Amino acid sequence: MAGGSGQETEAGDGSGGGMAPNYHVSLNDAEANAGREYPSNFIRTALYTIITFLPLNLFTQFQRFSNIYFLLTAIVSLTPVSPLSPVTTISPLVFVLTTTAIKDAYEDYQRHKADRAANAAEYEVYRNGHEACGSAATPRLTTLQSADLVVGDVLKIHKGQLFPADLVALASSEDHGLAYVETANLDGETNLKRRFTPPACAELRTLEHVAAVAGEIVCEPPTVKLYKFEGTAAYADGLREPLTHANLLLRGSKLRNTEYVFGVVVYAGVDTKLFKNLKMVPAKVSRVQHRLNKVVLGIFLLNVVMLLSAGLMSGIMQSEHTATADYFGSIAHESAAEVGALHCISYFVLFTYLIPISLFVSVEIVRVGQQLFMNWDADMAADPDNVAETGMLCRNSNMNEELGEIDHIFADKTGTLTCNVMELAQWSVAGTLYDQRDDPACLAGAMIGAAPPGYAAASAARKNGSGKAEHGKVAKVPQAAASQHKAAGPPSADISLSRFEAPSSSSSETTSSSGETVESEQQSEVGESPHPRDVVQYLRAIALCHTVVPELLDDGTRNYEAESPDEAALVDAAAANGVVLLSTAGNGITISVCGVEENYQVAAVLEFTSDRKRMSVIVQDAAGEYMLYIKGADNLIMDRLRPDEPLLAPTQSHLEAAAREGLRTLLVAQRTLDRAETEAWLAAYREAQTLAVGRAEAVAAACEAIEVELELLGATAVEDKLQVAVPETLEFLLRAGVYVWVLTGDKRETAENIGYSSRLLAPEVDLIRLLADTPAELEELIAFHEARIGDDAAASDHALITDGHTLALVLESAGPRFLDLAQRCGAVICCRVTPLQKAQVVALVKDNLGRNTLAIGDGANDVSMIQTAHVGVGVVGKEGNQAVRASDFAIHQFRFLAPLLVVHGKRSLIRLALLIQYSFYKNVAFIFPQWLFGFYSLWSAQIVYDEIILTFFNMAFAALPPLYFGLWERRVPKTLLLAHPQLYKAQRDLFNLRSVFTWLGAGLYHGIVAYFTVFHATVGDGAVYANGQVGGIWVQGYFLSTILIVVVLLKAALHTSHWTSLPFYLVISALYLEISYGTFNESVLGTMSATLASPSFWWALPIVTTLCLLPDFLVRYAAHTFAPEPWVIVREQARLAGISEKTTTGRRLEPHSRHT
Repeated sequence: MAGGSGQETEAGDGSGGGMAPNYHVSLNDAEANAGREYPSNFIRTALYTIITFLPLNLFTQFQRFSNIYFLLTAIVSLTPVSPLSPVTTISPLVFVLTTTAIKDAYEDYQRHKADRAANAAEYEVYRNGHEACGSAATPRLTTLQSADLVVGDVLKIHKGQLFPADLVALASSEDHGLAYVETANLDGETNLKRRFTPPACAELRTLEHVAAVAGEIVCEPPTVKLYKFEGTAAYADGLREPLTHANLLLRGSKLRNTEYVFGVVVYAGVDTKLFKNLKMVPAKVSRVQHRLNKVVLGIFLLNVVMLLSAGLMSGIMQSEHTATADYFGSIAHESAAEVGALHCISYFVLFTYLIPISLFVSVEIVRVGQQLFMNWDADMAADPDNVAETGMLCRNSNMNEELGEIDHIFADKTGTLTCNVMELAQWSVAGTLYDQRDDPACLAGAMIGAAPPGYAAASAARKNGSGKAEHGKVAKVPQAAASQHKAAGPPSADISLSRFEAPSSSSSETTSSSGETVESEQQSEVGESPHPRDVVQYLRAIALCHTVVPELLDDGTRNYEAESPDEAALVDAAAANGVVLLSTAGNGITISVCGVEENYQVAAVLEFTSDRKRMSVIVQDAAGEYMLYIKGADNLIMDRLRPDEPLLAPTQSHLEAAAREGLRTLLVAQRTLDRAETEAWLAAYREAQTLAVGRAEAVAAACEAIEVELELLGATAVEDKLQVAVPETLEFLLRAGVYVWVLTGDKRETAENIGYSSRLLAPEVDLIRLLADTPAELEELIAFHEARIGDDAAASDHALITDGHTLALVLESAGPRFLDLAQRCGAVICCRVTPLQKAQVVALVKDNLGRNTLAIGDGANDVSMIQTAHVGVGVVGKEGNQAVRASDFAIHQFRFLAPLLVVHGKRSLIRLALLIQYSFYKNVAFIFPQWLFGFYSLWSAQIVYDEIILTFFNMAFAALPPLYFGLWERRVPKTLLLAHPQLYKAQRDLFNLRSVFTWLGAGLYHGIVAYFTVFHATVGDGAVYANGQVGGIWVQGYFLSTILIVVVLLKAALHTSHWTSLPFYLVISALYLEISYGTFNESVLGTMSATLASPSFWWALPIVTTLCLLPDFLVRYAAHTFAPEPWVIVREQARLAGISEKTTTGRRLEPHSRHT
């Protein structure tokens, strides 16, 4: 069935609807595959080559408005009307571009190294028709580099090797075509996953077998979805088989516990799912960055006003002094309009310095420095002695400062607030409740009366704790019992069930075979112990309905690898009670029921998805009878139970009690299937799996058809304990004035109980239960609670809980009304929500309230929420690293969220706000005198400063204070920030319109004071030189620049809250550079010597400094004395108590003694 075009347009992609090209891969037909223009396996993640680096990098850098602005300035400086030499304007631009280019080049070099290593990796390949591979009759493997692989190649991958492309498995060293893979490089999950060959290839072992396979694979085009793959294997003999993700071996995953596997390449290079997932987190821009853009625009408009006014005045001067306007040089005799226009261009070059070109480099340097401080913080590490592996990770430094302005936090529950370490807490079996925490073998006792000889002793051992399963392991099956009662052949389910007869109904005790009397466990409302056969069938369902992979260890115990920690907990607990999962080989599964082996064939697995919220298996016993076992969310299973299910009422009561304890619950059910009907259903199901169009819908319909008329067996309740210090962290965040919303898929009672145990809900809180079935009911409930609460109630006094169904109504029509009510509540819990609803709730708050949002989660179902929020935080946990990869910041435990916000976030905000505003201040103070000088130079565009000072003002003389502000400024020690959560909200107005105008106003004021003081000290009768001569323009310029640099440096010192020797040395160093630079430049050496020898300079310096900074000092003194901000009060209290950054080593949020 080889041949055909490379891509064939179908009416769907296998998921129904739409037009999508399918991929066709011929098996062992390299010539046919060569005619299809699929990409090779060569990959390149690097952005540049040696040839393209310069033009592409410059093109990228000039996407920034600021760089275009300074480029225009540099171009204008090349014209005759420029008052500055080109070097003065071009040098800073070249410095900025070069610095950024060096950073980009280093990062791209690292990508090139990784690409070369990946492309050069060698693999064993069979390619039909390749001269080194022989013929189909005598095939041979050859070695090729990864970059040379193409679609259709057959690869032999050995244990421990990484898969270089996406392969469909064709043969394995294991029985039944089984292979074990580790996908840690893809999703962070270290547990092994099972992958299979298609059933027709299950017995293939050798290259000869694989080389003889003929046919074609038709599959969906490449997608980003790691665990979605739909295709069909059509063999030359007419057989067709469905292909799913269970048959796909993904690039980047590793072969484990399997000697070798053969696979055919279906996606190569850029088509592989790994490569398609190598995308950046959606670009996010912080509020500070938005404000910075507005400030730049504002300064640009100020620049326009200044240059237009200067050009206008220049034209007026020309018209009034035409006869004596020789100072205009070559344009002296042009018209006033022409002179004004040309001088506008000249002043454009001069006033460019209003926007500090060094600001953008400084911001990037500071953000990287802040990122390193976060990553190195031992107080943010799960293990302080291993910060590199257990510390936090800043993945998007552009959002550092955004952490300091969070209004709403949206948190997942499982794995985020809880440990995601599941332990079975309770069983509900046939209407009776058992507590596994009190007795790890509680169900074993219910089977003792009818169990095989020798089982009672094993049960007693389990009861006294010697047989309790460790996490991930189960106790050994008693060998004596196993050897005595192992059936000669595979027993049928009916034979196994017949071994367990009901005890006397008149007795509430069960007598073991050893003569011991064992009391029955906790009784349900029914008041009877369950029939032993019911207990066995319940545990049998637990042991069969899963995707767990057992591994027999050298010490005789079994390690259970599971994609879901819930499944591992259930299988562990079942084994502790005598029903042990022994092996899963191919479609076979073997369990031990009280020492007796039972063998089943798995006819179908109806997998769990976030939409289905349930999982089913159809198994066939040795007698050929079929049984369906199912477990899943209680509301979905209840809808599928047989009418008048007798166990529903007591089981539902147990579920509600478990939910009140905060336990995660599932219902377990079964259905006895008719053989003929089942085989007909299986044929239809397999046909649905091979559909090219509408496969997903057909498979879903088939599942719905068979998951009906279920017989309830019972329920499970799994405990997932809260992480360390979660209550303290939530309490801290609420006190910090942050609204906390928990979004979970759990049922309402469970979510509500977690709310109380985590202290998200205070015991005395007014809890609003917003649960509605219709839009009208929802509107009525919202109106009622709004009227009851009123507008003046404190948010901390109220909390709200709602569910997914109500949220659907809210999102459809009542979003604003819902938000009005939710804003009056300090905490909100949304239960029974889907991953999509999580993202929709975040978007609802983000878009309608304009609040700053943060979403935190640990699983793939949290990715949309994390990417929707302003800031996304991923918790490194047991559900892979999809959430981490989608996040801006990654932490290992929820408790680290508090220091992330109040320490690193708040400090980053303070530091960046100071850096930006100070940078604009110093440039306004430095350049505004140039505009004032126009009044004394007849607006001739004459520069007042030496060009060297203009060139190096931002890059050297005044460059260090902004960097200090951005990297080391701190107002309050870390310990006090964590002890006073109210400081988080109290320090928010750091970079707004008012603060910007305050800084810019200070710059204008300082420029005016400095200019006029210096002007009067250097002109007229003011003696400058020691011989009494009056200095000229260059003396005035050096005089002015030196005093202004002193003023802006002392202004920085005035705003420094954290004084160490470093800022002192920075100020002294900057002053030394400015005063002494003339010794390296003969053209200004005389000017510098004369200025420093002048008495005028030395009396003007303290006067100007005092006049400039005295108002700043008085304002700050009055504010700190008469209206101190909270941080000032806390810092003063700490000073009086002798607390400083040096006397504290950081503080972690730890559980209070009553919680330990």
